[in-house]
Amino acid sequence: MLSSIPAVRDELKARLEAALPDDWAIVKDLTAANVSLVPAVYIEFTELSTLAEGAQLPPGQVCATVDLVLVDPRTADGEAEAAIEDEIVPLLKELDTSSDLGWSTARKIRQDSGPLSWRVSLIALTTL
Repeated sequence: MLSSIPAVRDELKARLEAALPDDWAIVKDLTAANVSLVPAVYIEFTELSTLAEGAQLPPGQVCATVDLVLVDPRTADGEAEAAIEDEIVPLLKELDTSSDLGWSTARKIRQDSGPLSWRVSLIALTTL
């Protein structure tokens, strides 16, 4: 279980660093995801709930829904679309090793008219 809601971004960042190449940035705060000059993962909180997969969590525990947005600016120039696909696999494998994290979907999207990205919907069990 992650230690607290305020620590979710830092703790996710630490786990993701092991799964991504060194040239990727991990951006803990939501910013314009199509302006990065290097491949990046953006951590975007979308929901907090006392339910996890429909079950009530014990007092003091929260299910944080977070979207991880993987963006590779090189895909905007028509360079290998496979590049962004190659990066999603190690990240999903890393997420699967954690019992306090779960992902439900990964969708490929285009940021505005720019680079391709993956948006991974993730739940993280944490304390208040």
